[in-house]
Amino acid sequence: MKWFRKKDEQPIKPSIKQHQSEKLIQLGSQLASLRQEKNLTLDELVLFTRIPRRLLQAIEEGNLSDLPEPIYIQGLIRQFADALGIKGREFASHFPIGYQPVAFKSTWKNQNIAQFRPIHLYLFYIVLIFCSVNSLSHLLNNATLQSNNRQIQSKTAQPLTEQETSSNKQPSSKQDQSVQVGVTLKPTFRTPNCHRGKLRREKIKESIKTNI
Repeated sequence: MKWFRKKDEQPIKPSIKQHQSEKLIQLGSQLASLRQEKNLTLDELVLFTRIPRRLLQAIEEGNLSDLPEPIYIQGLIRQFADALGIKGREFASHFPIGYQPVAFKSTWKNQNIAQFRPIHLYLFYIVLIFCSVNSLSHLLNNATLQSNNRQIQSKTAQPLTEQETSSNKQPSSKQDQSVQVGVTLKPTFRTPNCHRGKLRREKIKESIKTNI
């Protein structure tokens, strides 16, 4: 049982906040000692760095709660160190931001992506070209079908118009013929009536003469 307990009892790792506060105290004390060696005040550093006095004082005292995000704290430490004449980028890199595990995972993922990237790109380009060719052929087929349908409709419409015009002409010609026939037949029907009237008149005259 004691062996299991020893195995379960693992050393507790300090949190990132604790590590940042410890490093800030260490770096701040170094910057404060350098400033005092150069006989510079915080107000003079404010003029050099354009950083507010309360932030410079918080860096020297290691007061993490009065400072902004860790990435900004690193930038402030870099400017502070540059103003004191030391390499600010190298000095500020000792302050942990808290992205080390994420960076390790991202590099591993980037390596895997770099390994599979060419194949995926080739497949993507092939699929893209295939889809574009199919869409273009589909559009061209639709355009040709529409043009053919229009030609067929125009061809079928022309005979119909010709038939309508011919059918419209035929009744008019028939009417003209009927009118002409009626005009020509009227004299033929009138001549017999005239002769009959004359004959009747002559008969009446003869009958009158005989009676006299």
